[in-house]
Amino acid sequence: MTHRRVLLRSAWVALAVGACGPLGATVAPAGPQPSSAPASHAWLPQSRRIGHGTLRMLGFTIYDAALFALADFDATAFATHPLVLEIRYRRSFAGAAIADYSLKEMRRGTGVDDGTAERWLQFMRRAFPDVQDGDRLIGQWLPGTSTSRFAA
Repeated sequence: MTHRRVLLRSAWVALAVGACGPLGATVAPAGPQPSSAPASHAWLPQSRRIGHGTLRMLGFTIYDAALFALADFDATAFATHPLVLEIRYRRSFAGAAIADYSLKEMRRGTGVDDGTAERWLQFMRRAFPDVQDGDRLIGQWLPGTSTSRFAA
């Protein structure tokens, strides 16, 4: 597995852990950003892209993803840094299918117990909308707040 894929998977885990923490999470509209504007500018000022990749399955491009963090980001302590993950979909999917696949990927990379996995899955099913080709989902992790937010 590439470093990039590990980093992107780690970002999803951090977002899910924050989302299902004691304070919960918010689902917010992405706001009036033009589709070409990186999420990092609005959601994490002064951030830079630290990772990106494209998910392809059976020859089909599913999405392009980019992970943003501040200049002092340390991958060995990723959960202690604010992160923004932006996914641009290249195909249409139901939100529930995105949630199911996301949990499957998170479980491949970490030891997630069944209770935690179910909480994460229920949150993601509520948070993730159905997407069309060209739509984007944005997730933000703010360490120490037990709050994440997602937007379409």
